[in-house]
Amino acid sequence: MSTPSITTLKYRSVEIRSLDGSRRIDLTNSILFADYYEDILSPCVTMTLQISASYSIFHGLPIRGGEVVTFDAETFSGDFVLNQDFSLYVYKVSGIVADAGKEIFTLHLVSREGLTNETTRVQKKYPLRPINDHVTSILRDVLRTTKYRSQNIERTSNSFALIGTLKKPFTVLTWLGPKAVPSTTNSGRSGNRGRSIVTGK
Repeated sequence: MSTPSITTLKYRSVEIRSLDGSRRIDLTNSILFADYYEDILSPCVTMTLQISASYSIFHGLPIRGGEVVTFDAETFSGDFVLNQDFSLYVYKVSGIVADAGKEIFTLHLVSREGLTNETTRVQKKYPLRPINDHVTSILRDVLRTTKYRSQNIERTSNSFALIGTLKKPFTVLTWLGPKAVPSTTNSGRSGNRGRSIVTGK
């Protein structure tokens, strides 16, 4: 579901940067629409931008995937800013239409962790330890992210050993969730198997 706060907005600065960082192109006045998605069933945020320009941005930058996009807009509910650690990355370009003096295409963007998830695999063997330790290790060492709070990773009463078998990090994390038993509940008693052990930041 798209975020309602982004349906009515004023773009202040939207910029795409080349892979080597040497070139930047201002997209602020070239955006036809923007859709931003946060889904409890998805491990990362995504965004789509439809671009219309009087020159070739796709070939001029060029756009090949992995480029950084920063986004700064004013919405009716406040500022909406995605930059620095929260910048988004191009993972796909679709709907390219180019004719004389005009180019239209759609940028599909994802968080850095979402891009890393597609290019990284869990390879090591994890010894018998509490499941929350494995979750922290995969977030920190495989996805290499700090966008989580340690207090949001529930302590588990059960331990588990696993081998990554070259699976994607988010695949392993969602697989571990149903196997986790929280160490305590609000009543102070041992929890039930099957709860997600990571909650949002």
